[in-house]
Amino acid sequence: MVEKPVKDDGVGPAEIRAGRDYLHALQRLGLEPQVMCWMYEMLDDRFEKRLGIVTSWVDRMGPALLYELLFKAYDAAATPRDIDPFIVQLYSPDSHAGAALYRAAVKNVAPPGLEDSIEYDVIEGIYMVHTNGVPVGNGLYLARGGTYVARRRDISAEDDRRRGQRFRRRVEALVA
Repeated sequence: MVEKPVKDDGVGPAEIRAGRDYLHALQRLGLEPQVMCWMYEMLDDRFEKRLGIVTSWVDRMGPALLYELLFKAYDAAATPRDIDPFIVQLYSPDSHAGAALYRAAVKNVAPPGLEDSIEYDVIEGIYMVHTNGVPVGNGLYLARGGTYVARRRDISAEDDRRRGQRFRRRVEALVA
């Protein structure tokens, strides 16, 4: 299947800053995505810019509960107003799309066309990957100039479950 070309306006400084602020807010609440990236997603024959998050909590909590918690955090002003939860797209690392995003950012396995354009910065132990914008597959494109964030350390399933419960308690406390 041939990927449809995307008009990639790239990610500007304000979006990069907003993404980093959103990541730091999620981390303060206890959510550390395995990958967070600006991307384009094919929806109804058009591309829309999204903030993609790959996390095992999609499988452990379920996407509905995780989205509910993201909206509650937003409503309680615990996450920046610049990132509306409606633009957030959640992926399991075990899904085809989530695995492709994870490989591109975490395992340094570049998708076709990315090999010569991959650059990393390390900020506070987080790998920030900058690309020229390339197709990942499944109707997803990494945004040109986008920031991609990856958690490099492995944690146990039990520790991951406990972190998820703590995140849920912290968000629920915000709205209590």
